[in-house]
Amino acid sequence: MKFFNIDMHISVIADMKSIFQTLGHEVDDISLSDHTWVFGRQKGSIPLLNNGNWMRLSSEQMSEVFYETYKNDLDKYDAFIVTYPPAFAFLYKHFNKPIIINIPIRYEWPFTFRSEEWKKLNDYLIQGYDSGKIILIANNITDKIYAESFLGREITYIPSLCDYFPEKYTGIKDEVIYYAKSRIDELSDTGISYKQDVLVNHSYSDLLERKAIVHIPYTCSYMSIFEQYSANMPLLVPDIDFLLELYQKNLAFSEISFIKMYGAPPRSNQLPINTQFDPNNYADMSIIRALAEGSDFYSHEWMPHVHQFSSYEHLQEQVNNLDFADISMQMKNDSMDRTQKIHQMWDAILRKISND
Repeated sequence: MKFFNIDMHISVIADMKSIFQTLGHEVDDISLSDHTWVFGRQKGSIPLLNNGNWMRLSSEQMSEVFYETYKNDLDKYDAFIVTYPPAFAFLYKHFNKPIIINIPIRYEWPFTFRSEEWKKLNDYLIQGYDSGKIILIANNITDKIYAESFLGREITYIPSLCDYFPEKYTGIKDEVIYYAKSRIDELSDTGISYKQDVLVNHSYSDLLERKAIVHIPYTCSYMSIFEQYSANMPLLVPDIDFLLELYQKNLAFSEISFIKMYGAPPRSNQLPINTQFDPNNYADMSIIRALAEGSDFYSHEWMPHVHQFSSYEHLQEQVNNLDFADISMQMKNDSMDRTQKIHQMWDAILRKISND
């Protein structure tokens, strides 16, 4: 099959493209991301969507103008891929072809604060799902739970693989670094370096020379964790209780909700199906815990070798005592099985589409 994609994020589609090509399919994509340089590519151009225009368009503008402009050019494709943002599914509304939506973020963006448009998105996705035209996937459990809360349809979970970089972990430098939205005072005297202080303009192999990476997560799922796990890089994250403690101090999960990011009241602009569970009620710690539990890095099935720490002191103990070379070897030993499982999941989806 031959697929087409337009995307604002470079990594999600890069992962799918790599997998689909391995399975014998073609993927053409235009990336509007500012990070195309990571893959040695040029940023693409779609005038309708350029310069942030896509964030201001209505669903009708996305679907009507795009179709009239590109209906002849895109007729040669068998199906479409949508990742970031999922609302780009509107671009292909008038093409009578399957649309795979792989959700890597809270699915309603950029309609979070436009209630009528969010409802139109819900109606469109539900109608497309029920007709078999739209295939809903999520690359993490949290976004599966989140989208199901509003759509009332089961979303298939397929984790990202992100093994497209050939470089693998070496750990030749006796240094541990941490990723966080800003420097953390409690880590200033631990010997664990803030990533932005030691690695700014760097190659991927420079990153993989570090002994381990600590993540203070800003959300439930982001592509660098998938990439690093597939590169056999030892990873450490706060356990759920400590993560929630950091969340309450505004040190973690700052982007778990677009509502929270923009300082709006803690509620969705569309009612979830279960009104007792509003995933945008960021003031309710039970809801934040439920979302946190779906994070990639807590998955015993897909990321069993991520180590968790319960405090900064516990982190220091782990940095001093863990055998990171052995952890990396365990990750390497499991990688083939992990890769095979993810490929099989995608192959089942693609076989179904091609047979329908």
